Amino acid sequence: MQVDKGIFPLIEYKTNIPITDTVKLKIENDEIHKIIGNIFYGIDKDKKFLLYKAFSEIPDGSKPVDTYGFYKELK
Repeated sequence: MQVDKGIFPLIEYKTNIPITDTVKLKIENDEIHKIIGNIFYGIDKDKKFLLYKAFSEIPDGSKPVDTYGFYKELK
């Protein structure tokens, strides 16, 4: 996949869903994506993609934290 240059915001968030349960994570992420423009006004405008990263815990920089990423193509 070739991606043209642009700005692609990354939204990071903590989830209570186990990172290994990718089906539930996707459902959660779809719900977040539906309302993200209301939380961060305009973040979903004039961009080709939004990137998301779900964390199993809030990182403190002292140890690795499990994550799972998503990208959403905007139309």
